[in-house]
Amino acid sequence: MNNHMGIFRMYQDSTEKWKAEFIYHYAKVPNQAELKIEKRKLKSKSKMDLVWLEIQKTNIQVLPNMTDIEWKLKKEPVIYEMDGEKVLSWKQTSILDGQGYDVHIRGGIFFNRVYYSNPESYLRINENVDELLYFSELLNLLQTEFGVWKNN
Repeated sequence: MNNHMGIFRMYQDSTEKWKAEFIYHYAKVPNQAELKIEKRKLKSKSKMDLVWLEIQKTNIQVLPNMTDIEWKLKKEPVIYEMDGEKVLSWKQTSILDGQGYDVHIRGGIFFNRVYYSNPESYLRINENVDELLYFSELLNLLQTEFGVWKNN
């Protein structure tokens, strides 16, 4: 078993040439003292200018944090009686293990930082939540163009 973290980075260098890289940190459990770091340069299947535009099409520059859309993940409100009082309750699925994504994006005048936990799993349960759809589009784009996070 491994504890791991992958960092995808796409940027323009000082000559405005696009670059992409993937930095992978991992440690074998239970021997956490041995941290390994691998860095590899990535090439996209499409031109990087087009990939940048496709990234922006996912609305990642304005997406809210997942915690800000939790109300959309609630289902089936129920009113029931407890100790002689009426109480309102919702069903909500919580996925406790899996993949989390901390995204920092900057371009021109915008900057956004969002965190999504298990967006693809939540999307299977909540298939009409726009923010999950957009975030999953971003992940699919990065998987298709660069081959990162394919086996999650």
